[in-house]
Amino acid sequence: MKPYFECSDTLNKPYEAFLFDAQTSEVFPILPHWHYFVEILYMVEGNAYVETGEENYVLEPGDLIVFYPQMAHAIYSTGQLPIRYYVLKFDPVHLNISGSALPPISSLIAMAAVEQKLSVYFSKEKFNQEKMKQLIQGSVKTLEEKQFGYDIIMHSNYCLLMAEILRVWKQEGFQIKKRKKETVLSEKFTEVSEYISQHYQEDLSVAELAEKFHMSYSYFAAIFK
Repeated sequence: MKPYFECSDTLNKPYEAFLFDAQTSEVFPILPHWHYFVEILYMVEGNAYVETGEENYVLEPGDLIVFYPQMAHAIYSTGQLPIRYYVLKFDPVHLNISGSALPPISSLIAMAAVEQKLSVYFSKEKFNQEKMKQLIQGSVKTLEEKQFGYDIIMHSNYCLLMAEILRVWKQEGFQIKKRKKETVLSEKFTEVSEYISQHYQEDLSVAELAEKFHMSYSYFAAIFK
């Protein structure tokens, strides 16, 4: 089966976090699909069979898996319900921190995606479970309540979560390399193209798009000439 494309509006909704219950959902099993955002699953109850290209995994409670942008994946039952897991979605560009000693988080994720030796599956032994639960459950609660400053908390939690994942990748031999300018521009081009494809029926202008993506009019026009 050819994977279908899952549309998203990460510019206006950069973060998603919720508890998925296979028993009450109308869309389970999750058929093969892909998207431009990063998706993280954290298993809560039951076992789930996950397909990611050539690799397959069985997730047990406490296990975590990361799906890179444009990475096809599917989720099935191992034969028994209930199956419950947390789902976290985010646009990696929104996690980038200026002035960091490391490359932008979006670039680090893109680097990891091309290193085949790095695992997207993390068993519960890989992390401090109490810390991981607090980050994930806290993100879900924060997004549900949406109190003043919730977006700052979401950004902080997602950065902390990615820091934990990057530490494990570093232990696995992750090599951080300087990104080529062309690669960074390609990532930005993909982000803008996705937004245009979802809002093509609206009256879009170059000036409006440049402002939304924090670029000057001249720089945006040069990239997309």
